[in-house]
Amino acid sequence: MIYHWYEPNRRRDMDNISSFGRKVIQDALVRAGVLENDGWAQIEGFKDCFYVDRKNPRIVVELVENETQ
Repeated sequence: MIYHWYEPNRRRDMDNISSFGRKVIQDALVRAGVLENDGWAQIEGFKDCFYVDRKNPRIVVELVENETQ
């Protein structure tokens, strides 16, 4: 999973943005049926990328399938 965090400014610390955000997003993806579960067997890891976009703050999540499974 690759998270792209677009913030309106640099006021919040990166760890405050991403830590709770990942939890909520992954739980929502499980609830929506996009992911079977959000445990170790389903999520190999994640990467966070941070940007500033004052006009359009948002979160973009890329789901990358592991081809070795």
